[in-house]
Amino acid sequence: MLAHRAPPFTQAPSSSHIGNIYAPWLDSIPDQESGSVEVRLHNEIMAYVDYMAPTPEEEMVVKLVESHVRAVLQRPFKHCRVHVFGSTATGLRLPGSDVDLVIETTDRFDPKAMLFRLSGIVRSNAWCQGSVQVNHRARVPIITFATTPQFGSLKFDVGVNNMSGLETGAFVAECLKTMPALRPLILVIKKALSIHGLNDASKGGISSFAVICMCIFFLQLNPYGLSEEYLTDPIATRSSGFILFDFLAYYSKGLPYKNTYISVSEGRLMPKDRAHWIADDCVGLVIQCPCDPGRNITRALTPMNFEKIRRLFAQAHEVIGDATAMQRGILGALVLVNAKFIEHREHIRRLIPPGDFGGNHFTLATDQRGGGPSAHHTGLLGSSLSVKPPIPGGIYGIPWPPVSMLGATPQAPSDSQQDCLSISQSSR
Repeated sequence: MLAHRAPPFTQAPSSSHIGNIYAPWLDSIPDQESGSVEVRLHNEIMAYVDYMAPTPEEEMVVKLVESHVRAVLQRPFKHCRVHVFGSTATGLRLPGSDVDLVIETTDRFDPKAMLFRLSGIVRSNAWCQGSVQVNHRARVPIITFATTPQFGSLKFDVGVNNMSGLETGAFVAECLKTMPALRPLILVIKKALSIHGLNDASKGGISSFAVICMCIFFLQLNPYGLSEEYLTDPIATRSSGFILFDFLAYYSKGLPYKNTYISVSEGRLMPKDRAHWIADDCVGLVIQCPCDPGRNITRALTPMNFEKIRRLFAQAHEVIGDATAMQRGILGALVLVNAKFIEHREHIRRLIPPGDFGGNHFTLATDQRGGGPSAHHTGLLGSSLSVKPPIPGGIYGIPWPPVSMLGATPQAPSDSQQDCLSISQSSR
């Protein structure tokens, strides 16, 4: 059974509740036999992708808040443009993901001083939730901040003149046009790594761009010889399940990562000992940047976290391999959402009144902290949200994760953990 082979928690979270983890996209799949596990998995992947697609309300809130944030960020510059890049620009953004912005300017300034100045300007606005983090020592220096619930609880990463993100975004957009199987695969893998806290390069995880390159390379290489039409027309052939299954096998067991690196530009594996930009003692995952050939985009990934990723993929591959065509929730081996995620989407839905996708009732007014906005609109929630869970007791009544996997009673994630579940650090 799928539910008894689920990736486990590292430790029991602090909440005393269980059963607050769901797969609401399953409700859109007809309750009938799919013919095979792979087709059942394909149907679940497509339902998941549809569920994760931004709603009109989510698109409008991001657009309105981003527009105001842009105006605030332009204040200290005489000449500048603010660009959106990353998953928001490519259409790969998952609900709750960061919005990436970069300020392009010809003004002369001290980079570190400018980041701190921007942080002060952002912090002075009432829509800024909490503190503004300044990461000026990173390879790409940025400030990070979040907006208040009235402004969508959006998270922003902002840099100055770090234009490489626009180039990589153009590359990703082109790949999405030419690889029909790419988008569903990316959205599943990104969410899976996010759930387990492995998607933050600043914390030793893997970046979104590196994940995208893993998916692109897998489709280029097609290591297990899937039919070409599976890759070129995954909807008609209902092949997303086959693709995901082989992806998990390759990156958990099949990739000879110790002595080769991934070259998306070449579409093949290359020997590490011939690349001067790779350290001699590097035995972990290396992916050459397709836009900057001398850069390893997985350089920040720690050996421990890479092993966690491989173990997660191996466990999910085993779960899917043991599943049956009649089984619901096969994709739950990789992706699920919790009550906090569902509540956030409901909160966003109510920020924009029904049908008001022009934002006519979502207006910005001056607040009391010096020029910042406050939200006044008929759809704003003024109190805490209560959402009826779409699926009682976990995956259609099956507690998640099962006690047998943990050796102790599991508990749901705390608010501080949000929907981030950690996989076991012990070898399995």
